[in-house]
Amino acid sequence: MNIAIITGGRGAEKKVSIMSAKNIQELLSIPDKYFFNYPQDIEKVEKLKSQIDICIPMIHGLDGEDGHIQLTLDKMNIPYLFSSPLVHRIALDKRKTKSILSNIGIKSPQEFDDVKDIKGAVFVKPINGGSSLLNIKTSSINEIQDFFRKHKNNNFIIEESLEGREFSVGVIETSSGVKALPVVEIKTKRDFFDYESKYNEEELAQEICPANISQELRNNLKGLALSAHKEIGCKHLSRSDFIVTNSDIYFLEINTIPGMTKTSLILKELEAEDIPLKELFLYWIHQDKFK
Repeated sequence: MNIAIITGGRGAEKKVSIMSAKNIQELLSIPDKYFFNYPQDIEKVEKLKSQIDICIPMIHGLDGEDGHIQLTLDKMNIPYLFSSPLVHRIALDKRKTKSILSNIGIKSPQEFDDVKDIKGAVFVKPINGGSSLLNIKTSSINEIQDFFRKHKNNNFIIEESLEGREFSVGVIETSSGVKALPVVEIKTKRDFFDYESKYNEEELAQEICPANISQELRNNLKGLALSAHKEIGCKHLSRSDFIVTNSDIYFLEINTIPGMTKTSLILKELEAEDIPLKELFLYWIHQDKFK
């Protein structure tokens, strides 16, 4: 079987996408012939499409988690892993995702429509984006306005900054059904879990897996991650992030193509559950190719 992988993209997460793709290429022994960078290699994909049995889209953020590359693969009649174009688009839109999940009782931090309405510290982050790129935490209206002017081509949301513990929960689809992975607690050295905390070796956050929490909190976090995965309509894989205050659990975001680098959270969760990543990918590939 010829498995292809497509990575890169035109967004801010291109570097991380390539790191993830290289890791999966090595894991599945994918030949360089079937390793494509988007958008520059799209003509190569078109020429080789008759030889490609299935494709792994490994593009985080723009072009991958917005459904763009999936639509392109659909037009070429190339099967691919993970969610549909529509599900990716919904999940990447933080505002839309929060609205959908609020209908089933999942809470999210308060959002401010006008910068003048903020009270205390807030997070400013792209409506469509991940890896904590272009995120700031501040209580200064002037700083937010300057940030908006500097990044006027991006759309942002402003959310209250909640004090609490941060957790992440992966969800995978297996032969025995949809399963929540062990909960990870994230303890960062920085103000929040930003890009440097994820990928800069000198600034890496402490990621405790499985998290040292009560069984009740563990079950609640897993249950919310499963509910988010199912309600949004994710396929094969997702990862949801939460913050837990003294009084409640708040959903932050869901990732439909989460990081797959050697330091990524999903890999830690799979290792803690003793689930080989290669076997999981081969199950997904077989499930999609021969369904």
